[in-house]
Amino acid sequence: MPWRGTASRGTRRSSSPADDRVAGYRAVETLLRLPEPPDAVFATSDRAAISAMWAIRDSGRSVPGDVAVVGVGNLPEGQVVKPALSTAGQPHLDYSGVVRLLFDRLTADHPPAERELVLPWSFIRRESA
Repeated sequence: MPWRGTASRGTRRSSSPADDRVAGYRAVETLLRLPEPPDAVFATSDRAAISAMWAIRDSGRSVPGDVAVVGVGNLPEGQVVKPALSTAGQPHLDYSGVVRLLFDRLTADHPPAERELVLPWSFIRRESA
C-alpha cells in the first residue's frame, strides 16, 4: 500500500498497515525527504515504530537526538532494540480477561449479556523519546 499523507496544523500523518514493516519504513523515508522533516514520529504500532527507527538511522539521523519515536502496543521487542522504544500500552501484557470473555461466549447456552472490558494503558517512557 503506498504512503498517503495529510498535513493539518503542522502535523503530517501516514496511513499504512500498522504491522507492515516495509510500508512503515518507506513512509518514514518519505517523511524524512520533506523540506521540513519531522522531529517526532508517533507510529500506530510498535512494529511500525521500530521500522521508523531503522529508516531514521539509515538516513544518517539519530533517535531520539534528531527524531523522537513512540509506538503503540508495548511489544517485548521494543525493550531490546537500541534505543529502547517508548510506547503506549499495557505495562504488563495480560490478555487473561479477553480470553475469559471469549470462553464465556463460546461456552454459553444463550448469548451472554454485553460486557465491556477496559484495559489500563499508559505511556511507557524508554530511550526513543
